[in-house]
Amino acid sequence: MSAARAQTGGVVLTLMTFNVLWRNPRYGGLAASIAAETPDVVALQEPGAEAAAHLTASLLTSFPYRAFQPECDPSGIGVMSCYPLREVEAFRLSADGHWCQRMLLELPGGPVTLFNIHTRIPHLRWSIQQVCRRALPLTYDTSRRHREVESLVGMLDAVRGPCLVMGDFNLTDRSPEYRLLSSRVSDTYAQVGKGRGGTFPAPGSFPHNFPAPGPILRLDYIWHSREIRPRSAHLGRSAGSDHRPVVARLELEAGHAGPGGLR
Repeated sequence: MSAARAQTGGVVLTLMTFNVLWRNPRYGGLAASIAAETPDVVALQEPGAEAAAHLTASLLTSFPYRAFQPECDPSGIGVMSCYPLREVEAFRLSADGHWCQRMLLELPGGPVTLFNIHTRIPHLRWSIQQVCRRALPLTYDTSRRHREVESLVGMLDAVRGPCLVMGDFNLTDRSPEYRLLSSRVSDTYAQVGKGRGGTFPAPGSFPHNFPAPGPILRLDYIWHSREIRPRSAHLGRSAGSDHRPVVARLELEAGHAGPGGLR
């Protein structure tokens, strides 16, 4: 599953971002969903220790390089790669935020800065509707999410060279935070994906408090910097998660090598 060489001399990477749902016990299904896409790099959100161990064992030959920060709640994070990962750093975008990661992905043409991000959901206030007796979100506060995205943008401004940002951002493409991110990096699916690209909620994952017929919200993204050209993007299988993964193929320009990392 190594990156292919494009006719132009660049490197083509297949990337996948997948919120696997921390309480999802279908480890075999998750491994099969990942293997079916033959990605070069997988960014995972919400992996617990058991999920990380199972995925590592099941996909060891495909992904010899791994960096996990597993948790027994939604804050876990991890990356699996067929290319070396170095200078791996786990961090939080806010005091009570989920774990995120920043690292250098060592490609034949040089390093690429890779971010694996999981922002917190907005604060929701729920209301019991008298007609159907279901709890539905009444209002929400996005100020914490906005601060987290501002912190991320500050990190992106310090990156030298090509950059990839993947993860569950818990925001839609109509939010102010989306516009803020779009001023620094480009939304791969918006450029080359087909359809609306809804990733949440996966069918059957929220039958009671989120009675949606299918994925209606696009919360999961693969972003790329200007040195990288998107080729295609699609959605994968959820395998018991409440999110569908995003898969994309991107081409790095020949001779993209730069210093990498931060200023």
